[in-house]
Amino acid sequence: MLTALVTLIANWISLWDFHNLQTVTLGTIFVGFVLSIIQYLVCALVSPELPGDSDLRAYNARQGRTYIGASAALVICSLFANAMAGSSLGIQNWARENTFVLAMVPVVFLPLIIRKPWLDAVCAIAIITLSVFYLLVYYPVLTQ
Repeated sequence: MLTALVTLIANWISLWDFHNLQTVTLGTIFVGFVLSIIQYLVCALVSPELPGDSDLRAYNARQGRTYIGASAALVICSLFANAMAGSSLGIQNWARENTFVLAMVPVVFLPLIIRKPWLDAVCAIAIITLSVFYLLVYYPVLTQ
């Protein structure tokens, strides 16, 4: 859940880079909708409504691949969106941001291949760490 929240915050803050654009293409709006829908799915899938005596470990065993897969789809879509924004919109920050997103690819796919609870935790911590460093590197105003 924390990984989904931190990713949501990072993606939301990155939208600041659009503030100088005079026009936005229909393709850009479409990609923004796709990213938003995938981000919503990640948050919804990782936040189940369970009865009071339910076990989150059992939920992770049953549904882990689903929300980790949604996170992987978000990472892949982010790579595309960042490359597109960097090349066609002139938002160079987004093209450079793919450095961090590329580092997330193995971290988000590894738990899909190897289903171990400890690996899920390690990879979640890695994604949170990469997201925080991403914010510190590309949006240093947040630390002032």
